[in-house]
Amino acid sequence: MSGDGFVFDAPAHPRWLPLPLEGDVDQEAAALVQRVAGHSASPDFLETTTAWVAGTTRVVRREVQRVREERLRPTFAAWVLLPEPDLLLPGPVAFLRAGPLGRDDDADAALGSVVDLVAELHGPLEVEGLETASGPALQVRRRPVRTVDGDRLVEEQRLVLWARPDLEVVVHLSLYAVDLVEGGRAAAPLRELGASLRWDVV
Repeated sequence: MSGDGFVFDAPAHPRWLPLPLEGDVDQEAAALVQRVAGHSASPDFLETTTAWVAGTTRVVRREVQRVREERLRPTFAAWVLLPEPDLLLPGPVAFLRAGPLGRDDDADAALGSVVDLVAELHGPLEVEGLETASGPALQVRRRPVRTVDGDRLVEEQRLVLWARPDLEVVVHLSLYAVDLVEGGRAAAPLRELGASLRWDVV
């Protein structure tokens, strides 16, 4: 897979369903569901599942376009996290994106280019090292606080982030959950997906 001089390979993972970011939404969704479940599923299941995959893909494509226009950051892939291996039910979405990084920037600058480091958080920002197929990365957990109609809401974002000032790029795999339990359950599969990713700039 490639785009804008960025190439990557993401091995299949039983908890992650890759969403089609190009092509006809309905056709691509139907083909995807058929490949995953067509051998054993009923026609009603295939129809219902294709509908939610297509609907999720449309929402994701709008988000991809918004981020590209507002932040000038391309999105190279998106995956839906399934609740169990190969169980086709909706879940949070992870995005693989890249952005510019200065040659003199460090990991803190790379992280600051991706998330708001001065935003109010519930608890500390958690950052740990992670060895991946693309070299050393950071795994990050943050719990931003939003106020909606006077209520304080705590949400969760998890990232795997590669800071490569030598290539003038920061690459990040990011998942955002409005439910903390869902965010916690996403930790291991996101780490596994990030650890398996191979990417390069050509």
